[in-house]
Amino acid sequence: MTTQSAVENHLQNLLAKFEPYVLSQEEEKAVERNPEGFIAQKLLRKKFRKQKLYPDTVKDITNKISQSVKENKPIHFTIPFGGYKHFWNPSHPYPDWAEVFTLKFLAEWVAPVLAVYKPGVIIEFISEGVILPRMDNYPDDAIEQYSQEFTALLGIFKKYLPQNIDISFFRIEDRYDKN
Repeated sequence: MTTQSAVENHLQNLLAKFEPYVLSQEEEKAVERNPEGFIAQKLLRKKFRKQKLYPDTVKDITNKISQSVKENKPIHFTIPFGGYKHFWNPSHPYPDWAEVFTLKFLAEWVAPVLAVYKPGVIIEFISEGVILPRMDNYPDDAIEQYSQEFTALLGIFKKYLPQNIDISFFRIEDRYDKN
């Protein structure tokens, strides 16, 4: 069995347990009264964060939710990260279970939003790997390999998610002028 088919089999089993979010009657009423408030409450729930948020952060998030709903556009999240595996990691330079479980976690986090908001959600991973080759002499080919494999993992994962979620990845150095 190839690595890709092993991952696909595991994802199928992992995601087969991932049921679309089903609203309770109380939640349905909350959505009817204030859909933006419901979305904010679900995105800010304690289960999916480590600590209390600053009031200004909560205000910023709720404003962005309101703006997205007003414009009937997906709620857009960006996740900056290194976009590489360090050489001491046994899976170097490939993604591993950390990425799989992160994707599962994020899908569970936004599931209530997907259930009530048709435009859905965009989750965009942004690689900050542009500085590594310059500052740490990290090999470009290792970063490129990770990028290709992470993009492939996203492609596999997306097969099992609702249509109103888009998960993507880009490298800063590929999106902007390198000068």
